[in-house]
Amino acid sequence: MAYTITLTNGTTLTTIADGTVNSTNSDLVLVGKNYAGYGQFLNENFVHLLENFSDSTAPTTPLAGQLWWDTAGNLKVYTGTAFKTLSSITSSASAPTGAVTGNSWWDTVNEQFYVYNGSSFVLVGPAFSSNTGTSGTIVGQIQDTDAVLHTAVNVFVASDLVAIISKDSTPYTPQTSITGFTTIKPGFNLISNVTIPNVAYYGTAENASQLGSIAAANYARTDIAETFDSTVAINNNSGLTIGTSNNYTQSVSSSVVQITNNVNNANIAVRANVGGLVSTALLVVGSSGRVEFSNAIAVTGNTTVSNYLLATQGENATSNVTGAIRVTGGIGLTGNIYTSGNINAVGNVSGSYFVGTATTAQYADLAERFLADKDYPPGTVVMIGGEKEITQCDTKNCENVLGVISTEPAYLMNSLNGGAELKIAPPVAMVGRVPVRVIGKVQKGQRLVSAGNGCAMAISQSSTAVLGRALESKDTESESLIEAVVKVNI
Repeated sequence: MAYTITLTNGTTLTTIADGTVNSTNSDLVLVGKNYAGYGQFLNENFVHLLENFSDSTAPTTPLAGQLWWDTAGNLKVYTGTAFKTLSSITSSASAPTGAVTGNSWWDTVNEQFYVYNGSSFVLVGPAFSSNTGTSGTIVGQIQDTDAVLHTAVNVFVASDLVAIISKDSTPYTPQTSITGFTTIKPGFNLISNVTIPNVAYYGTAENASQLGSIAAANYARTDIAETFDSTVAINNNSGLTIGTSNNYTQSVSSSVVQITNNVNNANIAVRANVGGLVSTALLVVGSSGRVEFSNAIAVTGNTTVSNYLLATQGENATSNVTGAIRVTGGIGLTGNIYTSGNINAVGNVSGSYFVGTATTAQYADLAERFLADKDYPPGTVVMIGGEKEITQCDTKNCENVLGVISTEPAYLMNSLNGGAELKIAPPVAMVGRVPVRVIGKVQKGQRLVSAGNGCAMAISQSSTAVLGRALESKDTESESLIEAVVKVNI
């Protein structure tokens, strides 16, 4: 018949079948009925219980309430979730030996309590010993003449009360007289010098509430240079005056803060220590009111000039880091730009209209924008037709040829036709040098006519359908772009 093992609280721990042992539900080996050789397990169980499972590591299958002697030097009990040290207090005249971290000791001679930190015993309290008498701060209560209790901190030296610290806002008189303390006032109360002759505060006082019956905070010395480590507040609009002739004033007028040099035609200089050299960074010229800056001005926000912005530096600009005015970003203007010199641009110059005479052009064709029935790549041969104004030439020797889709026109006519999208109204080159989509072999100088599918081809004879002449040769039959000069007879 199997054994059912229950805990003290009646909970079933496990069931042990006949002729078997169980070592998985506890740190003891539980023996079933008729198990041969049960004596060894039984004896070992007694030994383990006797030594409280003595080991450097905790038992692996503890039960709540199980004791374990940690060979590091502590007796511990299992709480159901973890082993907890059972601390003990040694009461002796000298410190115990063989202590481990957490052991406690009551010093019976000095009547003081210690705890071992792993290397030595650390005093917990009291701070004074039986030999020194009560010394230090002790919290207590004082009953006043109205039977009201007041909490106070009492300062003792060798069992004598020498000071009382009170937090009460008003003074009170102890119901039972305390030697040296007739009245307890808010703050620190030192014993009367009648009780202890010559008793006083010695050392440096950080502060005093009054000096000559005037609040100490109202005083500043005038016989020496004063240094103020905290904020100095001048609570009037007249402000601050500096100088033997009242030269400099800081004041407030109608909520406007004013910095003034009162000497006629005298300057105001703002100086800075730049790399060890003190120099003027900003100068207000008293005779004219002009503001002068000695170095560059860095502005993170906007700069508004209601009058003229004059730059008198005379160097001509040859790049973006030369000249009188140098701007890293763009310049936005609502008015005109006038220059008596040249305008040199490394990037593009864009505008709605250019009025004047152009002496050179970067690109080589004259083009005009026409509405197209679809988006055509540069070099496509087009003619008038389709759903819009132009479409690509899809026949050979097309006499209706208009021109070639331009890559970069030197001059663009009807530039607003179709809006900003060039694929809606592409530029069509009708005169000038332009890349052209060509199929078949071509010799430089041959005449070109339409070949269909938006391409051109070479012919050896003249034709009324000629759209231009090749400027380079081509040795392949497949389509590619070649340079050609275009001139269409409309």
